[in-house]
Amino acid sequence: MKLFSKAPKTKHYSNKVLSPLMLVVRREFSTFVKSKGYISSTLTMMILVIVAMFVAYIGKNHANSLDFMKSAEIAGKAQNSVLLKHGVNPVQFSQEVAQKTAELTKAAHINSPDTIAMMISIGVGVIIFMSLVLTGQAIANGVAQEKASRTVEILLSLLKPWELLAGKVIGIGLTGILQILLIVGSGALAAIGFGVIDASVITTHLGAGLWIFVWFILAYFSYACFYAALGSRVNSIEEVSSSIALIQIIIVMAFYVSIYAPMLGKGVAWLVTLSAYVPLFSPFNMPAQIILGKVEWWQIVASLALTLIFIPVAVWACSRIYQNSIVNTGGKQSLIKLVAKNVN
Repeated sequence: MKLFSKAPKTKHYSNKVLSPLMLVVRREFSTFVKSKGYISSTLTMMILVIVAMFVAYIGKNHANSLDFMKSAEIAGKAQNSVLLKHGVNPVQFSQEVAQKTAELTKAAHINSPDTIAMMISIGVGVIIFMSLVLTGQAIANGVAQEKASRTVEILLSLLKPWELLAGKVIGIGLTGILQILLIVGSGALAAIGFGVIDASVITTHLGAGLWIFVWFILAYFSYACFYAALGSRVNSIEEVSSSIALIQIIIVMAFYVSIYAPMLGKGVAWLVTLSAYVPLFSPFNMPAQIILGKVEWWQIVASLALTLIFIPVAVWACSRIYQNSIVNTGGKQSLIKLVAKNVN
């Protein structure tokens, strides 16, 4: 009987250790990380990254293929014949061509710093974009599902609204961090394994990698609160897509500006510079600029400061929308009215 009486006390104590917020975080993390959508998307992106590294390996070593070597040998013989005909020494000519070719190859080779930096910046942008869209939709769908099924009314009788909101955002955010670590890790190992880049390149860009991690966290919290707020405004899961359309458009715009604007030349340089300081755009743009080495330290600090100022304001506004909408099953109210309305 003594053993039986001690067991419930231990269990009761363990529940007291975990705060309501941590219980929600644990529930959201364990539920989402085991979902088919999360597992399939993570595996798909890991496979795509590995395939991309293999394609880069094939492209890098294409010059060593047998057909290319035979073609080069035939072309060399024809070239020497023509040079001798015109009184040019083929050996001296080949040496000069080889020297010039080496100079041009060094500037345009796949292993050149600029090329590697461009590849990494594009890859990072794609990963951040995919992860934000996946986790954001999961937050909006989760909030809408809890509201539609009336589960949220039970949860709010045990939890404060901010605990439920914060727990959902943090829990799903941890799955996003795990996803990025898995994708980036598999890509780095594949790149080194296939010989696309040297291990020293990873070490060289380690500082940029830490900045990317920081900017992903800032990007996540910048967008996640909007997904939760917009998801709380609907009464059914079918309405989520239309409700979050605006924030989805902003994410797509931020992604395209960070990826394609630098390729368009000096004509849109102002757009790249401006977007680096706009909070919802800077988490995409600034990591790319850091990797490419096109920003000074003070620009990074300024962009970071603006984003850090924006996030608390966005969280405050979105939390008011969430708390005023989550138990409201009537018609939709405008976002401005929900922000201005006193919290229930």
